[in-house]
Amino acid sequence: MKIKPLFLSLISIVIISNAHSVVSQTTSLQPVLKINPFIQKTKDTSVAWVAITAERKIIELFSRANLHVVSHLIRSTTTLPPTHSMCAKVSKKDSLITLSIDVRDSKDSVLASGKIKGTDGLFRRMRSVVAETMLYALDINDKLQTMKTVKMPAKNSSAYGLYLLAKREIAVGQYPKAIQLLLEAVNADSSFALACWTMARLYEERGVKDSVSLFDAKAQQIDAMLPGLAYKDSINREQPLKDLFHVSKRVQYDPVDTGMAYKFIELEQYGFTAIIWKIDSKEYGFDVQVQNHPQGNYIQEFFTDPQTILAVNGGFFEMDGAYTLSPSGLVISGGAVLSPAMERGGSGVFCVKKGKPAIVWAKENINPAECSVALQCGPVIVEPGAKQGIVANDYIRLNRAAIGICGDTVIIAMILGERSVGLSLYEFAEFLRTPAEKGGAGCDAALNLDGGSSTQARLLYKSFVMNFDGLWRINNAITVKRKK
Repeated sequence: MKIKPLFLSLISIVIISNAHSVVSQTTSLQPVLKINPFIQKTKDTSVAWVAITAERKIIELFSRANLHVVSHLIRSTTTLPPTHSMCAKVSKKDSLITLSIDVRDSKDSVLASGKIKGTDGLFRRMRSVVAETMLYALDINDKLQTMKTVKMPAKNSSAYGLYLLAKREIAVGQYPKAIQLLLEAVNADSSFALACWTMARLYEERGVKDSVSLFDAKAQQIDAMLPGLAYKDSINREQPLKDLFHVSKRVQYDPVDTGMAYKFIELEQYGFTAIIWKIDSKEYGFDVQVQNHPQGNYIQEFFTDPQTILAVNGGFFEMDGAYTLSPSGLVISGGAVLSPAMERGGSGVFCVKKGKPAIVWAKENINPAECSVALQCGPVIVEPGAKQGIVANDYIRLNRAAIGICGDTVIIAMILGERSVGLSLYEFAEFLRTPAEKGGAGCDAALNLDGGSSTQARLLYKSFVMNFDGLWRINNAITVKRKK
């Protein structure tokens, strides 16, 4: 086995995939942020959901910014004492939920405070931008530096959250959706001149002159000194796939053992690495192992069976008010149904049906009598016949994991990027479905697994170890063992 060239690569990918854990412990200038639990004792599931989601999203944001983060939800990244702390409280009156946040220094003096208000539905829609909205409400950046903004664009932080969602729609050309979000933002905050001005620019591009005049006039009425700002984010439209295919074609698979091989593809210019494992299902068996701790496990903790060779993070999961994890969809392990199929669990299922691995649609009735193993997740990003399963490229690039099928071969693929910047789902699907001779993974069908900060894997074969750490503990993992 040729492992010398890989050794240095492995060190680099562990650093990339878990960068927060390798920053020098001797740095005294970098802030150490302790994030206290957001959750309070409550029987209201909407309050608990907002608290948990906000807490996890802000941890992800600061971890991607390479800050030392101390939290009960993740592994400690430093032995240094906290220089800052963040506290939050979530309350509800009638249907209005209020998220109150403050940041304090080591002497417990408040450095910044803010609030976000909205309905449960609004918070759920803002899930992807809630951390950025929290920074806006606090008027700080991701390095904990206070911005001291003289005049905030919006008085209402929720309105600014809608504006952030609109900017995402603008970036991918979805102007009607963006305009609807901007209208909601103005309805939530009538003083939001920037939202009016942005709508005017969108209508200008569409040639709707009356609306341009209307919203330009509203913006000027609110703030005559409003500066003309760039209303389109400079989205990263680099095309990494061409280079990924080019490099991948030059990288050969190295054997782990008979019937299992891997390749390790580094793209330094894009800051991510692709890993592919090819596994012969005639020689190896698959199972889904679930957590043995209520709050989940890291990938290394799923190696309770000494016969396990490989484990990769599995499906989506929920977290309740006690931070207990549970599956979001179907889980069958060893022929036992541990969790039923759920609509939110994803559009596909990886299963072992009558001894043969397969990827099927979640809407199909899965017969436990025929499936010894099943895991629901999604989406199905490569549909049977190597068809692209994602409609368009949204350029939201994250760490990714997937499991695919090509005849009797099962393919497990991961993308791990610096600061969690990897590939979009569309790009990942293209990589997975492209034939191996052209530099792809060669999947006939592939199912997206939980990704982002949950992406993690471990290979342990004799003295050969590959570790790819994730930020979060997870509920379940797909495990691989040699058949007896």
